[in-house]
Amino acid sequence: MGMSMFKSKEKKTTAGTLQRRARREEQTGRFLTSGTLILRLVLPVLLPVLLVGGACFYLVNADFLAIRTIRTSGCNLIDCDRIAARAGIAPGRNILFADVAKAMRLIEDDPWIDRAVVKRILPDTIEIQAEERKAAAVLLMDSTCLVDSQGEVFFCSDQPVDTLPVMTGLSREYVQANSHTAAQLVDAALALLKGLQSRGMLKQGTGTHIVIEPAVGLTIDDTATGTRIFMGLDGFEEKLRLLAFVQGDLAMKGLSARSIHLGSVKQASVTLNMPEVEKPQAKISHKIS
Repeated sequence: MGMSMFKSKEKKTTAGTLQRRARREEQTGRFLTSGTLILRLVLPVLLPVLLVGGACFYLVNADFLAIRTIRTSGCNLIDCDRIAARAGIAPGRNILFADVAKAMRLIEDDPWIDRAVVKRILPDTIEIQAEERKAAAVLLMDSTCLVDSQGEVFFCSDQPVDTLPVMTGLSREYVQANSHTAAQLVDAALALLKGLQSRGMLKQGTGTHIVIEPAVGLTIDDTATGTRIFMGLDGFEEKLRLLAFVQGDLAMKGLSARSIHLGSVKQASVTLNMPEVEKPQAKISHKIS
């Protein structure tokens, strides 16, 4: 009886052990299956991230991408090194992290630079293309200011300039109080200078002097001959054609003018230079059809 009971208990214990082992194996299989599934889902995403991260780390620290050359072009009036220094790009830093947009803004902050383009040329070169402003005239106020062909005042100093036409008549106070009108007057003066240049009538250096009178118009003050030529504010092409005719006629007659008033595009009023004994001043009128 005792032996029978003992054997029965042994069988029961063995069966339980087998059941527990089967359950553990089943749970392990499920875990392995779940892990495999997760790995299959994560790996396609994780692997590219790891590859990109590794590539970025390599590129950031790659010696062959260090900036070794800064090449500058378009610097005629100002020094190329000055332009390169304004860009704020230091040799030796990684070219991929050079802020070219900021460099362009910094270069264009220079009053002599109208436009700048900064490019990366892999693996190690920064190229700067600068376009300088071209001064078209001098605007004399309380200082000497340079004006470009677009009518923008871009640089003022106390140093005289003797290589450009001169515009006078506007004060700084007037410009500040009447900025729009002042800009229109300067544009008109530049248009007159352009017309004089196209006809070969623009004198070299400061020989051409434009007097701007806001309430009246523009007057050419020819310092070489002492002649004042009133031009108004418009119709410069036709008025310059008339002026050339008048000056040619006066030269042919051996006369000189103290003033020429071009009130319209077809009629000019001329006050002649006459000896003191022949005063009052003679006036003649020229018409052109």
